[in-house]
Amino acid sequence: MPGNALVAGAAILCPHGGVVSIVDRSARIMAGGMGLVTLDDPSVVAGCPNMVGEIARPCIAARWLTAATRVLIDGRPPVLEASAGMTVAADGIPAGAPVIVANPSRVNMV
Repeated sequence: MPGNALVAGAAILCPHGGVVSIVDRSARIMAGGMGLVTLDDPSVVAGCPNMVGEIARPCIAARWLTAATRVLIDGRPPVLEASAGMTVAADGIPAGAPVIVANPSRVNMV
């Protein structure tokens, strides 16, 4: 899957408007001063207002489901702008796909 690599400083939102923050663990490979995100880098969601009826069910994490297939960073595949992802609530129920608002990366993976 070709595309631009996702960097830890990218602006990402949950489908309800909460802010996704990625904990970058690949500090050895940088693009524009920010680490590239790999498939198993953890992320947290803050400020999600999601409600199901009268029950608060905010997104608490985002997980990437797909990544580059021909490149590895420290043995882990990097996440691309086109990668599929899913946010989850505290009870583990999927809440929708994360939305990449801005990604300052210009690193293209083929």
